[in-house]
Amino acid sequence: MLLDGTTSARPRPPEPPVTVPPVPRAPTGSSSGSSSGGSTGSAPSDPDRGSGSGLGETVTGIRDGLVIKDGIQKLNGAGDSAYLRITPEVSAQGNWRGLMVGGKGQLGADLRVTQNGEGADATYTVRYDKQALAALSAEAGSETLGKGGKGAAGRGGPEATLKADAGVQTFDAIEMTFNSKEEATRAAETLQRLHLADAASDSADMAIASLGPTGLPLKIAKDTLSGGGDNPLANPMNKDGAPGRISQRLAGVSDADMSFLRDHVSAYETTIGSRASLAADIKSDMKYLTLSGEGRLEGTQRITRRVEMPTDDKDGSVTYRLQGGLRATGRENMQQGFNINGLPVEPKLANRFDLAGTTGEISLRYRLPKGQDVTTSAGGRPIPEAQSLSGTGNMQLDSVSLRTQVDWRDQSLADPSRADMQRRTATVTFNDPDKIGAAAGQFFDGDFQGAARTAGTQVELEAQDINRSGNTTQGGLKLKGGVAEAEVSLTFEAGLDDVTTTRSLKLGTPAAPADPEPTDPPTRTQTRIPPAPEDDGQTLAVLPTEGARLRDGPDGTPVGIVQNGTFLRDQGGRQTDAAGQNWIEVSGTDQQDQPVKGWVRADLVTAHSSATGAMDASGRTNPTLEYQRHDALTVQTDDNLWNIAQQHGLDPQQVIALNNAHLRNPSLIFKGDTVYLPGTARGPKPEVVEVPAPPKPDDPATSGPSTSGPAPDRPTGSAPEPEPGDQQPPAPTTPPPGRPDLNQILTDYQVKEDEMTDYTPDLGFIPIDIPFVGSKKMTRTEADILDELGDGRGLNGLREFQSISSNDPKDPGKAYATANEKFPLLDGDGNPVKGGEDGHNDAFRHAYWNALMTDRFGEDFASAMGTAHEGVPGNPGAREAMDLYNNEVGRRIARENPDASDSELADKVAEAVTNGEMVVIGADGNLTWSDQVGVGQTGDAKPDVLPGDKTPPDYSKSS
Repeated sequence: MLLDGTTSARPRPPEPPVTVPPVPRAPTGSSSGSSSGGSTGSAPSDPDRGSGSGLGETVTGIRDGLVIKDGIQKLNGAGDSAYLRITPEVSAQGNWRGLMVGGKGQLGADLRVTQNGEGADATYTVRYDKQALAALSAEAGSETLGKGGKGAAGRGGPEATLKADAGVQTFDAIEMTFNSKEEATRAAETLQRLHLADAASDSADMAIASLGPTGLPLKIAKDTLSGGGDNPLANPMNKDGAPGRISQRLAGVSDADMSFLRDHVSAYETTIGSRASLAADIKSDMKYLTLSGEGRLEGTQRITRRVEMPTDDKDGSVTYRLQGGLRATGRENMQQGFNINGLPVEPKLANRFDLAGTTGEISLRYRLPKGQDVTTSAGGRPIPEAQSLSGTGNMQLDSVSLRTQVDWRDQSLADPSRADMQRRTATVTFNDPDKIGAAAGQFFDGDFQGAARTAGTQVELEAQDINRSGNTTQGGLKLKGGVAEAEVSLTFEAGLDDVTTTRSLKLGTPAAPADPEPTDPPTRTQTRIPPAPEDDGQTLAVLPTEGARLRDGPDGTPVGIVQNGTFLRDQGGRQTDAAGQNWIEVSGTDQQDQPVKGWVRADLVTAHSSATGAMDASGRTNPTLEYQRHDALTVQTDDNLWNIAQQHGLDPQQVIALNNAHLRNPSLIFKGDTVYLPGTARGPKPEVVEVPAPPKPDDPATSGPSTSGPAPDRPTGSAPEPEPGDQQPPAPTTPPPGRPDLNQILTDYQVKEDEMTDYTPDLGFIPIDIPFVGSKKMTRTEADILDELGDGRGLNGLREFQSISSNDPKDPGKAYATANEKFPLLDGDGNPVKGGEDGHNDAFRHAYWNALMTDRFGEDFASAMGTAHEGVPGNPGAREAMDLYNNEVGRRIARENPDASDSELADKVAEAVTNGEMVVIGADGNLTWSDQVGVGQTGDAKPDVLPGDKTPPDYSKSS
């Protein structure tokens, strides 16, 4: 579908935002109101109002952050949060050639509780983030230079100072999710106590470390008596950052409290980055104290790894994020110096506030399947990457997103609170990241909507008004000693963020949600494989290319037009008009995807099996392929199967063969049609049915494993076993003189089924798909063989393989291109000629491909690759035998003609097809010799999957 705009509430026509003002939401502490037109909350704040939340809101916000229970109770809408941050800092500087240079260190934490969603369905995320900073600092001004300053300006004269620092930051965060405010309150209050325990434990560790070797006995005694982690930068919820037992007990944190927190952990996040800032400070010495104002510009660069834990009913994820930001802040300082025994001491107090900020980031999100147990490190952090490296886990690139955010202050600078903010966010998400390369080509060709659809692009714009109460205060003490000074300070930030208004716009279609898992079966139930779809004899297909017209009667008024290939349902009515034309009463969907009912001429439709052709709300589907649970995509614009296959890196012939029952003309595919992907069948989904009573142990009709699922030896996705008594039509039993028995070929030329994978060249040791590198679906063994080829022949070898094997219609490999020359798929009038699948073109292509591989890479490689190629799950037995037999003929021809050119090999392969040395599929769906059926008169292989023992021969780059 084309991109269309939706708001956060419901779709509506575009209109100027001022004509639909947001509906006010209840103020903090009361119940929230409803939204209208995609907005929630109160009217936007007035940036010119000049008065803010005031001292009262400052005090209230501090209490809401410090007494976290009060803050949580006031959360009343999505995005609201209560916040508390405590950050100790130590710094030291010395005068060097007129500059004060030195360093600073911070080690603190913040606690934030955020509401997700609205009303009874709301959940609450509790986040605890341990933060550290180590930075070099420098400042210069009239005072540091020893010139001007008080001596020059006198009392009250201003002094200017420039300050700069640059350093490294780390963040170690853990998030927990709760279903009620009561649980979130318990967690937050426990984390406050845990923070005290962590601070005490870190202080003890650093004090012991400062003693050097003499502190070793103290460290041994502490570790023995109290235990705990050894990493002061780590989150206290992790093993390597856990405070000691004594510290926990003194802080009132029990083992039950820690178990409660860990049972609700939903995400881990680790960040490392850099921070650099530049500040200007203007100071004025008053009679009793010194006042100053500071403006600061701070730049950050960060790399974040976030793991959201999978559960039994929800996928998890690993997200890697690269972020850069710029923030402007201000600070109002008050300080006064005095001497203690001749040592200058200067207490100070500062009120810090945000002015504006902007961030930009790019994120790569990998999906972790639900139910997966994630390995943890010795420090207690999840490391699903280790499972992917070992092959026991599954990380699949799910999306790539770009995000920008801008915030600015919405209150007077005279207000001492944290200040209300305006926030604007833009996010672009590519939900089909493996198709970004194809989308880029469409983009540069000017097909912007096509590029967006191909990459699964979703754009979300959001504007928020945030009322922020509370305060950010830094208090400290500076000690001066000649040319050096040291300072100890504590930054305390607490308050409530109340999102009063949210306005959003979404463009594009988000990724489809995962299918919900079935609920636990009730008592007296039974799990079974449901029966496959059967033809009910009531489906008709429209024949004319231009479609057909429905009328309200044989001689009546037109009521709609149905497209070529549309499936109609026979309503049972039959009439003959005055001219003798027969008419059928039908119902279906017209070309506008609207329900329609009427009469159609009988000669414009043909009977079609309802098991393989049906209509959903947007287009044609295949119930049998749905039953087999093939992966599928919905066509976004009128197209053909060749283009669709190419866009998704698939073999066009396999796509056509799989979809030809419901998409009868591969050149005429309509928007809304469903296209199923080869090799993706997962088998029928078991269903739970009620039974009258539990089965009796001695009743063979109701006991045993046959009612619980497919036979254990049958691969998932393969065709069902024939029922007892069913007879499979045999292949012809009397072969022409001198030729093998076709029944024996059918039996002997079967391979074991393989698993499918999305292959990309092996460019490194990390088995995670590299973004933007195109992939191709193939069997696991094919991928392994290509990796071996790449190791031995390098990139040139892989390019040579592609040049003979590519199935790209716009740039076909030599095997495909030559097959279409020798046995064309279109006649002189442009009409399709059957044979690209299961026919003479197919036979030539496989044999010639194997001959070329034998010539380029040797017969061992050709035999291994040709055999592995047929290991696709669910491959019909007759088709598999045909391809494997013809592969062998092609390798024999290359072996017998080692000096032949490519064109000479092609002539010999074509001659073998014509002389009947190869096999194709006859009109009855069984194997037959290639000279026993005319070109274009071949049939389709029966869908029956046969067991096979053949495996690809070993191949290595040394072969």
